[in-house]
Amino acid sequence: MVEPVCRFFGVEIPAGKEVQIVAAVDADMEGYEVVHVTQIALGAEPDKGPHTIFISTEEYKAAVGTLDAVHHPHIGVDYTVSLEGITLSHTGRSSVFVSGYKTIASFMSDDDDDEHGVAEYVAALKAVLQAQGPQRVSALGALVKRPPQVPKLKSTVGANPAIFLHDLVTDIVSLVE
Repeated sequence: MVEPVCRFFGVEIPAGKEVQIVAAVDADMEGYEVVHVTQIALGAEPDKGPHTIFISTEEYKAAVGTLDAVHHPHIGVDYTVSLEGITLSHTGRSSVFVSGYKTIASFMSDDDDDEHGVAEYVAALKAVLQAQGPQRVSALGALVKRPPQVPKLKSTVGANPAIFLHDLVTDIVSLVE
């Protein structure tokens, strides 16, 4: 059976709780999920008052929007969650619902052209993720030796730490092509 190109994603964040979202690596380590968060909304009968939504990683925590039952019951967003993962929370007194979709991304094949040692680098990243599970970008940079032709993990992430390993792998593949 052919896997669907994308699947629905949805999660409830109860009042006073946090929910972690981490994309999964498939069993044969050929690809991984990428979760695209597109909508954050209050439920059918929310409590009054603001519900400020936060996204956090081990490195930062940021408010991404505030919901209000009367004026702003939902917001459209565009966040990509890959192998590093994020934690969602809010300040409201009722549940908040997050939805979007999941896609599948492929790790670079060993058959790809590799004049710069990129395949070995990606294989090392895959091995660390398989052995140790989700990692911070800074931890991956410390655990895996990077060829000089490949951008540094921290500079690839740059000023926006919400860019995760999915974007790094895409950048690495573009270097080889």
